[in-house]
Amino acid sequence: MKQIKFTNSAGKITALLFLITILLTPFMVVNAGERGVLMQFGEVQETVLSEGIHIIIPILNTVKKISVRVQKQEISAEAYSKDLQDIFTDIALNWHVIPEETNIMFQEIGDEKDLVDKIINPAVEEVLKAVIARYTAEEIVTKRGEVKSGIDNTLIARLHEYHIAVDDISLVNVNFSDKFSEAV
Repeated sequence: MKQIKFTNSAGKITALLFLITILLTPFMVVNAGERGVLMQFGEVQETVLSEGIHIIIPILNTVKKISVRVQKQEISAEAYSKDLQDIFTDIALNWHVIPEETNIMFQEIGDEKDLVDKIINPAVEEVLKAVIARYTAEEIVTKRGEVKSGIDNTLIARLHEYHIAVDDISLVNVNFSDKFSEAV
């Protein structure tokens, strides 16, 4: 008789745990600094889930969490000045996904890794080459603020099209070729 009570008790505990699991699965927690992209059978929905707890329908809905915190991307690029000197530049870019546009960004581009690989790195390199080409090597040194401003304005506009907000751009290093440095 005692074994029956134990088995019966274990069955009740198992049933209770199963019931709790079923009741808790429709809840999704979006952590601080994230937004949730709500999908219905894989189709991105207009709703962007903000921080907090949300009720979803299991199987029907899934949620992809995307960070909207400021992230740092360091990029090294080579460009040519107006007078055809090699310029080697290191840029630090602080950026974040625009929270209200997280779903559109995810649908069009993918997650944060895709954003960096497909959009940010190529955009920074292209903008850097275009802006540096407007100045001679001497002007890059004497008009560093103007060069940085040109890079800032162009990059901010370009990345905004991809639902990215630029927080800060730093020209960490600007170096010239060894031949040019020796000549100077």
